[in-house]
Amino acid sequence: LFQYIKEHVYSGSNNDFIMNTANLFTSSYSRWLRMYQVEIPVVVTNLLTSVQNPRTQKSACICLDRIADDIAQLMDLSATMQVYSTTDLDPKNAIFLVECVAKQVAVSNDPKLVMDVLQYILNDNGCAFAVYCEKLTALVRFLPESVVLDVVKIAWPTLASAAERDTALDTNLAEKVCRFYKHAVRATKSLFEPFLGDLMKLFATLFEQKLKSP
Repeated sequence: LFQYIKEHVYSGSNNDFIMNTANLFTSSYSRWLRMYQVEIPVVVTNLLTSVQNPRTQKSACICLDRIADDIAQLMDLSATMQVYSTTDLDPKNAIFLVECVAKQVAVSNDPKLVMDVLQYILNDNGCAFAVYCEKLTALVRFLPESVVLDVVKIAWPTLASAAERDTALDTNLAEKVCRFYKHAVRATKSLFEPFLGDLMKLFATLFEQKLKSP
């Protein structure tokens, strides 16, 4: 069945429904892909192409996130970032792709590429504070503690400034902030201690200005 999908769908199907079905099917067989590594470049290339189509973007991002659980070390981080940086992503789909990137970063042996990736993703680009928090959470859930500390260090100025300028009436904002720090503290444990003072100040500022303190 997978051979059929590769030959008749990934070879050039223009039917969005069929492509979405194929993407979701592929996401269920990531362990199979790990055993047959020769298929991985074809699959990943087609998924990244699907990400660029708004009508197949969601299924492709979900699939990339799922297969990264099993084959992250066999995926091309640079190729994933090329699509992430040049595609108009729905915010919810972007979270799936950030999780995929985080799983690839966790197994990468290229420190410079890792730092470049983190710097790009953690660039706020004016997005809503809640979306920014979700991106941070997607990263720290899958990164080793040393890289999580880098995320906190890089993101802190943007996190604070985004919190101060946020005007969205998002009742879930406090939960999203807390969720990020929960995963960051869980990953780093006592190593997070130097950030606690600034964290308390940020929470106090949020409460004073917006009554949104976690």
